[in-house]
Amino acid sequence: MPCGKSGANALVRVAGMTPTLLTGPLVTAALASAALMWFGVSGQNYPGTVWSAAAFAAFAVITSFLVNRSFWKAQRDGEPLAAIRTNALLAAIIYAWGGLAMFVTYKLTDLYWQHGLQYAIGMAAFAALFIWWHRESRPGGRLASAEWVSRSKILNLVHGGAAAIATVVFLASGKLWADRPDWAANLVFLAGGVSIAALCAFSAVTNAKLKA
Repeated sequence: MPCGKSGANALVRVAGMTPTLLTGPLVTAALASAALMWFGVSGQNYPGTVWSAAAFAAFAVITSFLVNRSFWKAQRDGEPLAAIRTNALLAAIIYAWGGLAMFVTYKLTDLYWQHGLQYAIGMAAFAALFIWWHRESRPGGRLASAEWVSRSKILNLVHGGAAAIATVVFLASGKLWADRPDWAANLVFLAGGVSIAALCAFSAVTNAKLKA
């Protein structure tokens, strides 16, 4: 990541034009993690599967922090919209990882859970929603108005709060430690929940620092 004010400015400009340059490594991490989870489940390697999910979550959190920090350091006109678009794309990648991980672990291995495909489709739908959000928030898009920027800030808080609460409730339920067919799904839920909660938290800081 570029460092210093000039580097941060350059990063923000790139975020508004070609966000894939910023999010490309996260896409690679998502694909690698899903592949390793499939390998771990196929070989009944529980620790390996855990580390594959945890590694993606760690990479997603770090990427979210670095990307949002670039907006904190360089305040220029148009940044609120650029930040919304970039964070929407990050959210899409996280949900896409969840959907892909669910699919490969429950449809391409001997592990069976009746809700695996349902959750895979649900997460894919969320990924598509955030891709749409990213696309329509481009300059001149239907969601590029100042009113939508304000609404996006509220939606981000709701989204992050829901993810954080769900993660805490999930951990308190003890499901993560249960010896059941949904153990791989639980890893996806935890890693995805932590990733989304962190992304929304960093995005909230960005929204607070930038003025619409």
